[in-house]
Amino acid sequence: MKKLLLCLLSAAFFAGVAAAQSAEKIADIDETEKVSYGQFCYLIATSNGTLSDGATYQEAFDAIRRTGVFYSNVLPNDPIPMSDVALLCSQTWNIQESLMYRLTKAPRYAFRQLQALDIIPLTASPTSTSSGHQILNVITLCIDFAGEGE
Repeated sequence: MKKLLLCLLSAAFFAGVAAAQSAEKIADIDETEKVSYGQFCYLIATSNGTLSDGATYQEAFDAIRRTGVFYSNVLPNDPIPMSDVALLCSQTWNIQESLMYRLTKAPRYAFRQLQALDIIPLTASPTSTSSGHQILNVITLCIDFAGEGE
């Protein structure tokens, strides 16, 4: 049942995103074994309207980096760990339900909060990287969670 729900959510996400973003880039990200910072930033920046769908991964990375979220030694082609995915998703969709996350804004607590909300699988670790399909599922669940809260 849970897999069916995730498949339906992914399909809904792809349908919505396909109209707003380049289908080629989404397909590229979906097929990726390890999503990079640039690819993830592209998904975030285009979904929240910061950049158009014609933006490059580098432009998206630069736009998100200006917010001060990432460390200075991170490059756009580096694989993004799940802790940074959780941090950026929490900030983008304002998912701040954990007291420790509200106090510290630390990636660790953002990661743990998204796990508690069943957005990130319990089998994932903060330092692990994920495939494009898994990242798209996380984003879809974040969008759904944020929509339910409004």
